[in-house]
Order: sequence, then structure tokens, then C-alpha cells
Amino acid sequence: MNNNLFATATVAPEKKSAKKGAKAEIQIAGLEVYAALDAAYKTIEALKKDAREAIDAQIKGYFVKEGAALQAQPANFRGVDSDASASCELKKRSSRSALNEQEVQLLEEAGIPVETLQDKPETFIINPAYLSDTKLMNKVGEALGKMGLPVDFIQKQEAVTTTVVSEASLAALFEKQLADIEALLPILTITSVKPTLAADKTAEALRLVAEKIAESTK
Repeated sequence: MNNNLFATATVAPEKKSAKKGAKAEIQIAGLEVYAALDAAYKTIEALKKDAREAIDAQIKGYFVKEGAALQAQPANFRGVDSDASASCELKKRSSRSALNEQEVQLLEEAGIPVETLQDKPETFIINPAYLSDTKLMNKVGEALGKMGLPVDFIQKQEAVTTTVVSEASLAALFEKQLADIEALLPILTITSVKPTLAADKTAEALRLVAEKIAESTK
């Protein structure tokens, strides 16, 4: 008889998890309309994104061409299309959107100036771990710099800096040749489109949207 428990061990049966009970179904008035609106909204958002990309390409193309001809940043303009119009603007990239190392290198190679912002200055601070030590703090107050202080009593706070686009960046950009402006414009700028539609054209606009949704689902 084999007394080795490992040799005589049997395969443990696999435990099956109990199936969760089906959720109760409760009639909710208006849910179908809400679901339809939600589906339409998601489709419209996707269509809007595609339309915006095509519009941005035209706006940037205008600023590239006109900027190269003027050797200066062109004025913002109003775009028009049938019963719609929009303020079309070119803005410098926000200071909240820092340039990455690769972008900074490209701009440096092109001779485009950038701005360095400092979020935290480099400084020395007292280690917070010792601030509640009254005796030690009194000692420091009486004879700062004398012997007896912990070696890590003073800490160094490293500076935190970011590199961002400045107004000088755009001025320098439009002094470049057309090819350079075209290549660097997406790094330095963003576009802003603020559309308006004639008030009496809402019904027509909804029909146009319905047609675009139908086309996208084919």
C-alpha cells in the first residue's frame, strides 16, 4: 500500500461559480428615445471630428500660404459656407501644453525661439520631519549653522521647468520659407473655429445631419 499522499492524491473537482440571476426588467418610459439620442450623439460626435479635421486642414493651409507671402502671421478671418459662418483663428499653443524634447530640438534646429517657465524655483528647504521638534527648532533659532544639526536638516528643492511656445516663436515661424512654416505650424499653434448658423436654418441643419448619419451607417 502506497502511503505517499502526493502519489495517491486525486484531481480536485473544478468548482463552478454560481450563475448570477438575470436582472429584473422594468418598463421605463422614454428610454427608447434616450437611447436613440445617445446613439445619434455618438455618431454626430464622430462625424463632427472628421469634419473638423478637414476644416482645420483648410485653415492651416490658408495661414501657411498667406504667412509665407506676408512673412508675418496673417490676421484671423471669418470662414463662410452657405448659411454658416465661423470665426477662424490661429493661436499659439497653450503654455499648459509643454513642448516635448523632440519638438524642442526641431525648433532649436530651425532657429525658432521658445520660452522656459519655472513652476518651482531651485531652493533649500527645512526637512518637514524636523519642524515639529520644538527643541531642535529652538536650537536652530539660537545658533543656526552650529554643530549638532542633522545632516539632512536642510533639503534642496529642484527647479521644475517646462518649455513652451511664446509670441516670439510665431513671429520667427512666419519669417521662414513656406515648407518650414508648413512643417512647424502644427507644433506651435492650434486652430479655433467658432461656428454660427442662421437661426431659421435649424430644421435644414437637422436634415443634413440625418443624411450624414445615414451615409455613415451604410
